[in-house]
Amino acid sequence: MTVGDHLVSIATIVLLSHAALAQFEPPEQAPPAPDVNSALGALNTLPPEYQNFVVKVSADNGTPDPSQWYILAYRGNPQEGLFSIIVANGEIVQEKPSFNVGELFKVPNPIAIERITIDSRSAFDIAAQFAAANEHTLESVSYVLQQTGPDATPVWKIWCYGRGGNYFGYMEISATNGAVISTDGLPRAP
Repeated sequence: MTVGDHLVSIATIVLLSHAALAQFEPPEQAPPAPDVNSALGALNTLPPEYQNFVVKVSADNGTPDPSQWYILAYRGNPQEGLFSIIVANGEIVQEKPSFNVGELFKVPNPIAIERITIDSRSAFDIAAQFAAANEHTLESVSYVLQQTGPDATPVWKIWCYGRGGNYFGYMEISATNGAVISTDGLPRAP
């Protein structure tokens, strides 16, 4: 047997051992799907023609999950018209043309949904922690998720309510990293 034959034998053994080890590696796990009652869960229920053209997501009475999410989106592209969609419990319960004058006359700025890492529940938790640091107890919120331009960061706008539905502050949170961008009615935590 020549040195070349030995090298081929060693290379074969190495390749076979790598193949055997690969069989025992755990498969990559996909991140868990968002809960159907969260904002990202509601967005996942949309048909594909809306997916890249969502311009606004909103809800009231989030504790952290609201009973319904209101979504404004263009079907396929802005020329196809703006639609108002209501999602509850992971199902579309209403879908109709929208006559939202404010959105109809604006240049559409679709939300880069793939960039969102802070879902509505995480935004609620951030707001609750911030409220607690400012001596408030957060009971519910109103949410709006929007993006002001193609290169802008998607932002959660959150209106904060305490016991009895009393409004006590407003904040904006980056939907990509959870940073508190601005507050009103709540001093910035040190």
